[in-house]
Amino acid sequence: MSVSLAIVPASGSVKATVSACRITVSGASTNDPDTFDEDTTPTEEALLYRLVASKSGQDDLVSHLFQVSATGHHVWDNLIFPDDGTWSVKLVDQADDSNAATLSVVVTA
Repeated sequence: MSVSLAIVPASGSVKATVSACRITVSGASTNDPDTFDEDTTPTEEALLYRLVASKSGQDDLVSHLFQVSATGHHVWDNLIFPDDGTWSVKLVDQADDSNAATLSVVVTA
């Protein structure tokens, strides 16, 4: 399964400083409860992610750290973009700062 990000309301209909958006993560790698052992940390780290929304000239918007559900899902509710333009929303793996998925969002004034 491939990792994907989706936004509601849809890109292009998001209004800066007005629309409360929902970012949905699907298909992300999950922690395997059969192999994860908290007693062996840090040699066996939990899979943690964060969502980062960025646009040139603006401060990054950053979610809390989270683990996806057993089905690879997570939701970031009530994200409000402070400025119009094209924003990049990335699912970032906390372990190595790699991007697992990216979504381009057009925000209107």
